Formats: sequence, structure tokens, C-alpha cells
Amino acid sequence: MLVCFQPHLYSRTAHQATEFGAALAAADEVVVLGIYAARERAEDWPGVTGLLVAEAAADAAAGKPVVWMPGMPAAESYLRPRLREGDLVLTLGAGDVDGLGRELVAG
Repeated sequence: MLVCFQPHLYSRTAHQATEFGAALAAADEVVVLGIYAARERAEDWPGVTGLLVAEAAADAAAGKPVVWMPGMPAAESYLRPRLREGDLVLTLGAGDVDGLGRELVAG
């Protein structure tokens, strides 16, 4: 199982990056995207990015692959060649990550 996670809100990511990473580490492979800001501004949360979640996931993943792809196009380019018939990819988040899932299915 491959999980692609888009954190939602800078404040939530700042406070829960470790917990998100630990939960994501159960997957066989993890891709963490940039933060879906919604009502928050990046400049109000300096240093808070999806990389915090990716690092926490890598710390908990016992050597399983974990990558940070801040943009959807890069994530799609990374994922597409890795997917095989029967693979399960979960796209998780409250932002627009569902669009990535639709792109991957559409081929």
C-alpha cells in the first residue's frame, strides 16, 4: 500500500507532524505533499512544510521509502512509474489531493 498525504493547514502540521508521520509509516511507501493552506498563510508559519511530516514518517518507517514532493506534478511523475496492476494508492488530505488520485486512475 502506497499513501500520498497532503497536510492541511500550517498550524495543524506544526502541532501534529510527528503523529502524522507515525501513522503514515504503516504504509509500504509514503509520499508527502506540500501543505494545503486553506485559510492560513505560509509566511505566518515559517519553517512549517510537509517536509516535517515526511521526516517524521521516515523516522518511524524502519527504512521503508518516504519522499516529500511539494507539488502535485512532481508527485504524479514520481508515482506513475512505480504503480503496477493491483497496487493500492491512498490519497489522504482535506485539500485537492483527490485530483492526483483521479489523474493516476485516468492514466
